[in-house]
Amino acid sequence: MTGASGLGDIVDLYTGFDVTATARFGNGGQVSGGVSFGRERTDFCSIASAAQIGTNTDTSAGKIYLANYTGNNINNTGRTATAFPSSLYCAVTPPYKGDWKALVSYPLPWGLNASATWQNRVGPQILASRTVASLPNTLGRTPTLASLTAALIEPGTEYSDRLNQVDARIAKIFKVGARSRIQGTVSAFNLFNGNAPTSLNLTYGPSWLLPNKIMQARFVKFGVQIDY
Repeated sequence: MTGASGLGDIVDLYTGFDVTATARFGNGGQVSGGVSFGRERTDFCSIASAAQIGTNTDTSAGKIYLANYTGNNINNTGRTATAFPSSLYCAVTPPYKGDWKALVSYPLPWGLNASATWQNRVGPQILASRTVASLPNTLGRTPTLASLTAALIEPGTEYSDRLNQVDARIAKIFKVGARSRIQGTVSAFNLFNGNAPTSLNLTYGPSWLLPNKIMQARFVKFGVQIDY
């Protein structure tokens, strides 16, 4: 029997930093912006190296033996483990990626106020997974699982197009009496109608990398706010 302390550890560590700046200029205008950099590092290689497939000496199907020894503990006449951690891409350290954002607001004549936001975000990861069903032909024996899913691209190495979006808004306040006011707004989202994908089909095949979802199309919204 091996204690948990002898089986290594799992590392899941996020490291990041934010930088922001704000400036004001004449007539009440304001501009601000910043960037957020970060990455998530994962490592379960010590667990994967300690996991060994069990033999038919234990009839509990699906059991995985964990032992501090080297070797392939497989009995070809009866394998009881259904799966064990893979050492392929067990340690992933992606590069730092930044999300950029900015905001500007400025008062206009006739009581109007204009504002706009800009954001440039990291696109979705490009991955590829393939389900291998012809394992008996490859291995020369019948495994416990009918098929296995293999990763074809190392995580954290390839990314799709970045998401670039500009939103704009114009507002005007109408005073009603001494204490009440009405504010009307016109807002345009995704002003330049960007269509970068936000989700991709990552299963390798004819539909690989086809978008599951793209950025929401440009639309305009009208709003009214009453204060009294």
